[in-house]
Amino acid sequence: CMPMGGRSRVLDLVSHSSPRSFSVRAPPLFPLFCLGGLGAAMGAKMVAQADAAVVASLEPTPTAAAAKPSSAAGGAAAKLGRQRRRQMEAAERSTSPSGSEADELSSAAASTATPPSSPGSLAESRSPTESGSEEGEGSGSPDRVFRSGSGWGGTRTPCDDFMEKRRTPMSSWQCGRATALPPRVYVDSRTLIREVPDLCTLQRGDHCLIAINFVRAASPRVDYFVSWLGSIEICYLYHHFIVMDDVDHVDESGVPRNSNGDPAMIFECGNTVPEAYQELKSKSKGRPLMLPFIIAHFLVTCKAKFSTHPLADYGDTPHIYIVLDRQTAEERERTVAEALRVQGQHDRYHVLFNNCEHICNQIITGFHKSEMVTTTAWVAFRVLLILFGVLALRMNQDFFHLLDLCYSNFCVDFPKVASDAYLFFTVLPVGLQAMISYFLLMRSVRRKHKQALIDRHELYHLLGKELGRMVVVGGMTIAAIYLTPQIVSNFLVRFVICALAYMVADMVYNCSAHAVMRLVLLPAYGRVWLLGAPMPDGTRNEACGEAEKKVN
Repeated sequence: CMPMGGRSRVLDLVSHSSPRSFSVRAPPLFPLFCLGGLGAAMGAKMVAQADAAVVASLEPTPTAAAAKPSSAAGGAAAKLGRQRRRQMEAAERSTSPSGSEADELSSAAASTATPPSSPGSLAESRSPTESGSEEGEGSGSPDRVFRSGSGWGGTRTPCDDFMEKRRTPMSSWQCGRATALPPRVYVDSRTLIREVPDLCTLQRGDHCLIAINFVRAASPRVDYFVSWLGSIEICYLYHHFIVMDDVDHVDESGVPRNSNGDPAMIFECGNTVPEAYQELKSKSKGRPLMLPFIIAHFLVTCKAKFSTHPLADYGDTPHIYIVLDRQTAEERERTVAEALRVQGQHDRYHVLFNNCEHICNQIITGFHKSEMVTTTAWVAFRVLLILFGVLALRMNQDFFHLLDLCYSNFCVDFPKVASDAYLFFTVLPVGLQAMISYFLLMRSVRRKHKQALIDRHELYHLLGKELGRMVVVGGMTIAAIYLTPQIVSNFLVRFVICALAYMVADMVYNCSAHAVMRLVLLPAYGRVWLLGAPMPDGTRNEACGEAEKKVN
């Protein structure tokens, strides 16, 4: 709205003040996001009202007898309707069979009816209204049959399908399988975990883990795929639970059972996608505008439930891991009793301060801690340091462009102070993390070897594997961070590459290590470490037994 002369003078000043191109600031997007969210909520409410109107229009209209009369004509119509109804009831009574005939008809119907053979058939034989009333949802929808399950609000769980033989688990659990993979390192670089090869080796009080799955029970194939990613160490987060029964056998339906024939139980703080959906649906009923806040509150403080349920719920998750630790029979009983106490009396779930790992560690060791939260906090802090380092280069470029002191790429991109700050905030944390993690692992591995929890070959395997991780992953990350400013000039691309370099390099190393171990070493040599004398079959158990006697 300024005159043409003023506009031209402003453009001249801008063009002569800096060699960089002039750009117009974009409007702030936060108010637009707020308006968009409000409009979406109002639209959802209008759609719900429209659906209710459509359903009401499809229902039969009330008769004159049911309508409340508002005038003399209405009263006469109501009276006529009542008389008509009494006449129909009298006609039905006159045509109904006598007592003996009714007894014969009822006995014939009972003789021809087939009794249900399972709880699933009971659920199928119920009418839609009865099943919906038992679930608490959908009692007014006659076109869908609801089958109540053992989950929250009658939601069906995978264990319900296995026990009713609707499908088989994708894990193919079995007892007696002796092939065991070597242990691996947990995210804290101190705890060792091992994949459970034989499900019947699980005992009361065992601390177990699975690869965390944010969409569990949504699809069996998705559950299996996420579990497979955890088996090759692509997934870095784990879900924790405690075994409450000794697993004696696995039945033909794939359900682990104890010595009494009952399903083996576990204690955990977890949830499934169908259960979460039902809970959110019940909480947000009639309040569509509050749905974003309800979802946020649910994810932070109400996402998981403390419960005891069958181990078969993880039938589509074949890879289960156990924490390598030694417990006596008294300690196992105390762990089970403490888990039952916590189930009845516990604090509210919180993803950062009271998650599944907090609870399991408190029950078993007495320490309320979560190494995943600590590791995640360190990774977030390292990413923040990387942001500072990339900002140092960006501010240096803006400074030189503003003063028009230098136009060469070397002078702008690699000044002494900016390059030193960039390397200090990006390369130094990665190098320290790689070295400290390896030294922590060395202490832990030697201690586990003295406790006879791992043998000599597994000791060498872990030391060699993690030494290679320190050299290969640390070297690849440092090289990527050092070369990024020379190749990429965009600020955002630089930050993304530096922030994800360590994780991508670690994934590549894990995939390569598991490919060599599973495709070359184990099939060809029967072990994962080639140095030293060969160990025949059964020698590992004898060696561990002798070491355990020495420790005792």
